[in-house]
Amino acid sequence: AAINTVRLVLLKLKWMRRGVNITPYAHQGPEGESQEEDPSWAEFERAIHLTAAASAVMEDDVATPNGVGGGRGGAGSSSSGGDTIPPAIAEFLANDTVRWLPGMRVRSASCYGNPLSNRAGDQGGQGGHDQAHAQAQSQAPGRMAAVDVTVAAAAPFTFIELFAGIGGFRVGLEALGGRCVFASEMDREAQHLYKVNFGDEPCGDITEIDAEDIGPHDILTAGFPCQSFSNVGERKGLDDPRGIGMLFLEIVRVLRVNQPRAFILENVSNLVYIDDGKTLEIILAELRGVGYDVSWRLLNSRLVVPQQRSRVYIVGVRRDVLNGSGDGSGDGSGDGSGDGGGGSIGGGFDYPWPELPCLDTQVSDVLEGVEVDRDPRYTLTPHQFDKLHATQDYKQDPTQRLVRLDGGARTLISHYRSGFALRSEFVWRHPSGSSNGTFPVAGGEMPRFFTARECARLQGFPESHILGEVGEAGGKGNGNRLYYQLGNAVCPVVVAAIANSLLAVIGLLGEPPGGVNKGLLAANASGSVNASAVEGGSIGRGGGGGATRAVVETADPHMLNQGPNPRRNLSAPAIRLLLHATPDPSSAHYALTGRSSLFDQCASFLRCEEGAPGGSTGCGDCFTAADAETVRRLLATGQPRALADGLHSLGRVALMEPPGWAAILLEANLLPLMVQCLR
Repeated sequence: AAINTVRLVLLKLKWMRRGVNITPYAHQGPEGESQEEDPSWAEFERAIHLTAAASAVMEDDVATPNGVGGGRGGAGSSSSGGDTIPPAIAEFLANDTVRWLPGMRVRSASCYGNPLSNRAGDQGGQGGHDQAHAQAQSQAPGRMAAVDVTVAAAAPFTFIELFAGIGGFRVGLEALGGRCVFASEMDREAQHLYKVNFGDEPCGDITEIDAEDIGPHDILTAGFPCQSFSNVGERKGLDDPRGIGMLFLEIVRVLRVNQPRAFILENVSNLVYIDDGKTLEIILAELRGVGYDVSWRLLNSRLVVPQQRSRVYIVGVRRDVLNGSGDGSGDGSGDGSGDGGGGSIGGGFDYPWPELPCLDTQVSDVLEGVEVDRDPRYTLTPHQFDKLHATQDYKQDPTQRLVRLDGGARTLISHYRSGFALRSEFVWRHPSGSSNGTFPVAGGEMPRFFTARECARLQGFPESHILGEVGEAGGKGNGNRLYYQLGNAVCPVVVAAIANSLLAVIGLLGEPPGGVNKGLLAANASGSVNASAVEGGSIGRGGGGGATRAVVETADPHMLNQGPNPRRNLSAPAIRLLLHATPDPSSAHYALTGRSSLFDQCASFLRCEEGAPGGSTGCGDCFTAADAETVRRLLATGQPRALADGLHSLGRVALMEPPGWAAILLEANLLPLMVQCLR
């Protein structure tokens, strides 16, 4: 009866978290007393889990002696956010109907690790009690059952993946030899696809998992939810009433407890600009407050794949590791002091961001055969065409809804299939070989959607990454959901480049599969570059080693070429991964379009040859002399892609005004080059 009374009050206040919110409870009493030793604790047989906002009010207003909870709150006491405990909750606390226990999660050990359903909790029955307890005995809360601890211990480094999606971070870091020891993802279809590819099923909602149950790891990765920050949404940021904007605090919570050496985060580029940068400042301050120096960059995946996808990447290194005094264990004692070297937003330290090539890639490079152009699973139906025909942008210029086969695609979004009428672009191969003509008319040959495999290629996923198991159009499940997962994914190629630089900073640069860090590209006696198949690579597989793809190697393994540019060398593993994500990187298709093959472009870039693709390090909170030199080389190439990226980077630098940027710009003699490019 008491549980139902409390539950109804909390429901009316909208204080109960979504999903599972009532679980069994078997907490140890104060100072380790068991329930048997302290009968006053035995009556508390259920835990009711609150929303993040409600928890914040309780955390601020209720005294928690001995770190256990059970203090009294007043109806008029103030919290940091200006909210107060409602009178009904204050009364429950006063008469011992409830006690406040901070930090408890749905999957905490005190909740038996496996929560009861809402129905069981609401009925107040005991039937689920023993069942949950029995399951808890056979399953450690918060861990992927398939993790091989022995293998993880032998790896150069370990990492975890929060908000994992379909495993983009894992693809990038496993390409460097790392081993994933924990993953969290709550979407059921993403969990299934993750397990199909890696053999491990991620744990569910990270908000239900105790940080202590995650265990030690070297690097934390997370592409935290972007809906509250994206230009596509309502852009409510941290004030989003759904609480999505505050989920980054789950990352902070895990960092505070586990203190990994470093982390890599990813989100939409609008996070930099929303609320005039204040939102990003808050996020960076929270990250620094748990003991990390932090830096961020805007990097566009268009550098390496034919898709415009500008994203902000945030890296952090634990302060004692950066100072050379840490042993990798961490003690969670970060004091949040210092800003790590200044910066316009958040104050970044001088992190050596990798240099990625501005490759001449086109949408035509990733398309499947012409047979899919007439496949009814992908072509627009007459009904879909009518909806598209009614949109305003179609009426203004129909051809804007066709992807340029000789250019880059728009940003792939999660609602590419379901929200096609508003933002999606379509493939239409004109008989002349170009899509840059008149839009097809109703009744004629219809344009089509990208296939799921083409979307994976646009995102930089290797060809070995399995898609069809989760319902590629015509397969099992909801085909639109697969597009949703691909649209939310991170680019593994960019991730691999950033992660390899991070490993160098924290002293964990190991030997990835295939010996990539010794040099990906090398010349044989004639000065050419050879391609050969490598057996047993682990690109795209969770330690399974199933992928076999053409990669760049040397005829003589002892003639491996590091190249003269250290920043470019750190991108070599990412370039190898890119070649795995391209149908045929050495195809004659490139020659037909007047371009060097992707294979040759990558080789030329790493060797810093004359006429090689320019390199970019993006733009962010710092602008150093090395960054200026990178931009100068971009502008000096005369290559359209390189010029566009260089000018865009300088535009962002001028907008954000990192410390000393103007003097560095002048010293690097960039103004004459800028004028020349603009002319």
